[in-house]
Amino acid sequence: MRDATVLSGASINSSAEGNEYMAGEFTGFDEAVLVDVETTGLNPQTERIVTLSMVRARFSDLEKSSRLHGQTLDAIVNPECPIPKSASRIHGILDRDVADKAPFCEQAQMFRDFIGDLPVIAHNVSFDKRFLNAEFKRAGVKSLSRNKSFCTMRRFQDLCNGGARKGSNLDNACKILGVKGRKSGKHDASEDVRMVFELTAVFYTHDNGILFPDQKPGGIRRIWDWFLN
Repeated sequence: MRDATVLSGASINSSAEGNEYMAGEFTGFDEAVLVDVETTGLNPQTERIVTLSMVRARFSDLEKSSRLHGQTLDAIVNPECPIPKSASRIHGILDRDVADKAPFCEQAQMFRDFIGDLPVIAHNVSFDKRFLNAEFKRAGVKSLSRNKSFCTMRRFQDLCNGGARKGSNLDNACKILGVKGRKSGKHDASEDVRMVFELTAVFYTHDNGILFPDQKPGGIRRIWDWFLN
């Protein structure tokens, strides 16, 4: 279980392969786990995870305060296969970066325990959840097939983009809703999960009717107007 760190205070179908019960509005939960994975490719049956970041947070706390905290888990894992150059161009992780890291299977139970029975939230959640389930299956660990899923990409499509998938990527969603974007052009799991964390706060407050000073009912508030100030 080396090379994974846990830090506190971070500011409808089902199958073991990863199809999930996916909800629309961000309602019906108090606590959830935000997830982002970076991988060696796009097929969870043949490709592997190289890095994983998660944040567990109680979003119902937004009813009391506009400042939200969470518990984070970040890990770089050895995929036990070469990382293609095409994948490295996306996330910047090279073979030498994972050479001395533990494989996913050695840490799988810790990752699964961190999630527990909580809902899983990601931007294009089916991608992340299918990869996690494929890795859990290889490790002989319980899948996430019974964990409810919420997708920030789907919610952004519905609320802000006329239902269209085009233009609903994470960068564009954050830009439109005032969430701080990436520091570089690479897809860093810990940075991406922070962006998903903040998008979730926007959708959770909107869908649960949580208002902040000077906010009008029914409007989506740009996050920097109130979040983490």
